[in-house]
Amino acid sequence: MRAEPAPAGSTCEFYRSNINLLERVDVYWLCWSDGRLVVKDVMPGVPGAV
Repeated sequence: MRAEPAPAGSTCEFYRSNINLLERVDVYWLCWSDGRLVVKDVMPGVPGAV
């Protein structure tokens, strides 16, 4: 689902914008390095994303 590789030395997670598993939701991709947010991206309307 990721469009680009994670920055070196960072930790990344995907988050759903809604808990309803049956609807299209935005999915957020967030990466941290040394306690700072270094990347934030959104994939709009991903169907059935977990």
